[in-house]
Amino acid sequence: MASPVSLRIDPDLKSKLEDIAKAEDRSLSYIAQQALKAYLDARDYRSEQILSAHAAAKVEKEFVSGEAMMAWVESWDTPQELPAPKPDVFRR
Repeated sequence: MASPVSLRIDPDLKSKLEDIAKAEDRSLSYIAQQALKAYLDARDYRSEQILSAHAAAKVEKEFVSGEAMMAWVESWDTPQELPAPKPDVFRR
């Protein structure tokens, strides 16, 4: 069963939530709950990926640098989109 929660939010954010709720014929509470769930799910996924990367770092010998990865991601949807980066960091 759901429990009530009280929180203060910015008026603009509340207005956006209300607009979405109206457009989807849902309650503001439902939309806010879905938004919070999506946020928490994304945080959990991120944490799992970080833990997985740390575990892999203990056994893997080749990595793609953060710089190479960011350059690739930043090139997405541009005329100069880069191919996926190859490992450029090597550990003995």
